[in-house]
Amino acid sequence: MLPDSIPYFSIGPLCGLAANAILALLCLVISIIYYQYRPLRSLFFFYVFITFAFLGWVFWGFQRSPESVLLGYRILYAALALLPATWFWFFSGLFNERPRPLTWVMTGISLALALAALLGKGPAFFTLPLEPDPISFDIDIWRPQSRVLKILIQSFCFDLALDLSDHCHCPPFSFLRASHLRGEEHV
Repeated sequence: MLPDSIPYFSIGPLCGLAANAILALLCLVISIIYYQYRPLRSLFFFYVFITFAFLGWVFWGFQRSPESVLLGYRILYAALALLPATWFWFFSGLFNERPRPLTWVMTGISLALALAALLGKGPAFFTLPLEPDPISFDIDIWRPQSRVLKILIQSFCFDLALDLSDHCHCPPFSFLRASHLRGEEHV
């Protein structure tokens, strides 16, 4: 049984944090054993960033103070901004290719967005005062204000997921393929 001090808004992220931390550790151990297999390193970093995203979500869900909510949101979105770079590194390692210039560009954009999420100040980034979260109807969940950065990071991740699914013929995203949304026939 979980203690009553954990709000129910943080229970799901806490489970995600534990599961992904275990997957990151397993991936690290396996990548140490099979150190020649490059995709495992990228997969390890993917699980580390997902773990940090869930850690930020847990901090945000506790709603202890405005500063902790801001810190949790910053960690959450910095980790999300780094995920697309891990996808590119994973695919280059999986197909045993040297990283292409696009991989380096996506890594640079991911790092810039993550740094902006962690260190940015002002209304375009994440800032206080807190505002009510529009998705929480029956509970009082607060989030930092963000006029630009939140939408930019979400769009960056979503667009790259669509583009990668279009190039990799990934069945889970087949209904959202960029070519399908543009009305083109996919071969």
